[in-house]
Amino acid sequence: MLTNLLLAATGGALGAVSRVLLSLALDGASLALRFPAGTLAVNAIGCYLIGLALNLPILSSPQLRVLLTAGFLGGFTTFSTFTNDSLSLLLRGEALRFCLNLALNLGLGLLLCALGIITARALAR
Repeated sequence: MLTNLLLAATGGALGAVSRVLLSLALDGASLALRFPAGTLAVNAIGCYLIGLALNLPILSSPQLRVLLTAGFLGGFTTFSTFTNDSLSLLLRGEALRFCLNLALNLGLGLLLCALGIITARALAR
């Protein structure tokens, strides 16, 4: 139990730092587009990685899964920021960007998670 908590905490810290770095790198694009590009990027990447991580036999160790999924990806992806970004767009009267943000986060997330699963299955052969 303690080992899993430490693994989740370590992975979470690394994931959160990675999210901040990627979001900072995309701040210019977010401002120019008036669209939360950083949040979309981390969530899309996270969806691909969780599809991959949960389906690669080499990553089947329960401890490694805790480190990568609950830990790293839990700290890296951000549903709460996605919902806040979406509501901010809506409250500013930017209905098109609001709908685009919802569609891209959900659609791209599902597509990339499926792609991660397909990649993992191909690599496992």
